[in-house]
Amino acid sequence: MPHSSESEISCGDTGSDVREAFPSEVWEKAEHLSKRYRVSIDSDPDGGFLGSSQDFQRIFAEGKTPQACFSAAQTLIAVSIATMLANDQRIPEPIGSGKRDRQINFRVSGEEKARMEAARKRRGFEGMGDFVRTAALGVADEILGRP
Repeated sequence: MPHSSESEISCGDTGSDVREAFPSEVWEKAEHLSKRYRVSIDSDPDGGFLGSSQDFQRIFAEGKTPQACFSAAQTLIAVSIATMLANDQRIPEPIGSGKRDRQINFRVSGEEKARMEAARKRRGFEGMGDFVRTAALGVADEILGRP
């Protein structure tokens, strides 16, 4: 799981009442932070549009129009962030926001690589690098006691 504090959220029509679940200052901060994350919109073969975010792998939104889908996805990201804020958990940096100028190389067996590939695909990561980085940083944060 990319961000251990994420809940699996799926919603086609998010109402404005979702903000009532959080103190106003928490919701306002979450809504502001949610705009930093990218949302991908794809056509749904059954009609409408599907939205997702590589930063929040378990969020999926749908909408009749691309804009409705984007709004639903951004609201779901804000809900996830507000939940993290309310629970004093670390908010993940958007993918690609930090300069990555160090490299780590390591070897794995064929069986280990196959397991990692299967997990990467199941979690929806496009590349192995993002998957390994996210998994390793999650473990590191847990060991170091970082939320």
